[in-house]
Amino acid sequence: MAKVGKKPLVDEEADLIFRKLEPYLKKGLSLNKACLEAQIPKSTAYDLYKEYDEFAERIDTCKNYHALLVGDVFTKELERIAEKQNKSQNLSANELKFVQWVALNGRATKEEYGRKDIPVMPGEEREKENCKLGIRF
Repeated sequence: MAKVGKKPLVDEEADLIFRKLEPYLKKGLSLNKACLEAQIPKSTAYDLYKEYDEFAERIDTCKNYHALLVGDVFTKELERIAEKQNKSQNLSANELKFVQWVALNGRATKEEYGRKDIPVMPGEEREKENCKLGIRF
């Protein structure tokens, strides 16, 4: 039974169009804006996207490139902070803020730590609470 869906990409012209779009997509631009920057008719890019599986996959991969880079930076920074804490080194205020921001906003941690009922505590109370939690400054 033949595969229902898009055609495989075999056209050299489609590959050339993709290579022109790639740097703009990797910068985080939408396909629409990448077409404008690369001076490629939007209709051409969107037709190729609909018609060719490989072209669509390559476009989608580039669209996610920016997010992947940011995710890698966050992961490396969290690993660096965790290593520092594992060595019983004090964390800076900025490192603590970063960890707190990730905990409250990160996809994997938001549900557990991103509560809306967290009260804003004055400095001394926050310091006592941090000591109870084992957070070192």
